[in-house]
Amino acid sequence: MANQSSSSCSSSSSSSSSSYPILCASFNQDASCFVIGTRDGFKVFDTNTGRLCYERAIGAFIIVEMLFSSSLLAIVGAGEQPSLSPRRLCLFNTRTGTALRELNFLTSILAVRMNKKRLVVVLQDKTYVYDLNTVKILDSIDTVPNLKGEV
Repeated sequence: MANQSSSSCSSSSSSSSSSYPILCASFNQDASCFVIGTRDGFKVFDTNTGRLCYERAIGAFIIVEMLFSSSLLAIVGAGEQPSLSPRRLCLFNTRTGTALRELNFLTSILAVRMNKKRLVVVLQDKTYVYDLNTVKILDSIDTVPNLKGEV
């Protein structure tokens, strides 16, 4: 999955602009793009131009992380709809507009980080490390209570 190539800035999905508050914001690893999650959906922007590259209005998101300039996003819903649980991580392909894989957890996801090899999911008392290509769990680490999901 980490091999999803080329920039997601080349694809676009149109929907109306929203004035919904921003629930989360993050840069990809090389700071070429930034993503935001709102009560309406998520958006990907080109950092250099500020141009909207991709948007999807499918509900509220509290975590949106982009893998470099690929079409792969890790998204976590805000729980305002049953399908967008804060306990469900979705690996989403912006090129096809589809979910590649979903991971469900017993408690809310507080943070997600990715690189070309690993996916890390932080919960309040546990951190999971996955191989990004196979999405197989490599390790689960018990942690002290981490209420803010700081990584």
